[in-house]
Amino acid sequence: MKKLTTSVALVAALFVTSSASAQTVLFSDNFDSIVSAPADFLSGAGAYSYGFDSTPSGAATKAIAYDQWARQGGNSSSSDVDADGDLELVANTATAANAKLWGIIMDPTHFADYGGQTLTISMDLIGADTGNTRIFLSSANGYDATGSNTLLMDVAEGGFGTYSSASGTGSTNVTQIFEYQIPDETASEAWSQEFTYTAGDALVLTFGSYGSAYAFDNLSISAVPEPSSYALLAGALALTSVMLRRRHA
Repeated sequence: MKKLTTSVALVAALFVTSSASAQTVLFSDNFDSIVSAPADFLSGAGAYSYGFDSTPSGAATKAIAYDQWARQGGNSSSSDVDADGDLELVANTATAANAKLWGIIMDPTHFADYGGQTLTISMDLIGADTGNTRIFLSSANGYDATGSNTLLMDVAEGGFGTYSSASGTGSTNVTQIFEYQIPDETASEAWSQEFTYTAGDALVLTFGSYGSAYAFDNLSISAVPEPSSYALLAGALALTSVMLRRRHA
């Protein structure tokens, strides 16, 4: 009986450990440190290129590093929208007749061990969406900091009709993972979406609004346990349960 009890405890511990891993955060930002440019974020250009100042198609483009936030101009701000004592990112104003965004290119090393796996991105959405608010996530590979193979992130656009949050030149390959349009008049809510991560890719996240002062807080990207892991643990628990019943029979 002692051996079986120990087995049950061990399997239970493994299950708890696996469940805890479901909460493993690979990247997060609560935006409280984003208060000034250029120390905390970059500003002043519509497009940003990873590691290289360039002028594709005649448009001025600023160099950006991994995990740096960028915005186009003053409409995109950080403030305590909901008066909870911390900062949120506000992409635009409710009266703006164009789209403004915040954006970031995330370092692939954050996700190095999760190629081919399901990840979850989540944020708190704050306010009431009075216009057009969207979240874009793309993945990219094949770029470098030489200017020949550039990864471009766009944080300003006249509207969302033809908007592309990420693009590339040369050998750069960009794939849009999803575009989510927040339903009009949506009030504050917790939002999340699952996606499959490709090993080695950088993730390009942009979120913004057209005619809305909707705000964003508590960004998190975390791993989702593989179904096989749960199946293995469930099987182990079931087997142990059968052994206990036979022992008592």
